[in-house]
Amino acid sequence: IIQSLDVSQETRIQLSFAPPQNISAGRYEVRIRTTSLSDDQPISGEDKTVTIEIQPETNLLGMAFIVFVIVGLVVGIVVYGIRLSRR
Repeated sequence: IIQSLDVSQETRIQLSFAPPQNISAGRYEVRIRTTSLSDDQPISGEDKTVTIEIQPETNLLGMAFIVFVIVGLVVGIVVYGIRLSRR
């Protein structure tokens, strides 16, 4: 919270968003609303929308297994082809 600003004074703030651990992958929108008081009169600022994209986790062990199986199949086909051509 910013306590006070002089006339025509600006300040920059930094926000940090931390999603929960069990959130599912996807795009989420966060709406930021600003309000202030001037001579005890409420002033509403322009709403801002921030889009946060949560990437799905990659399973490295599963990917390594799939690559290993594909390489094994290719090597097996090549070896079988070589043996078949020697006959």
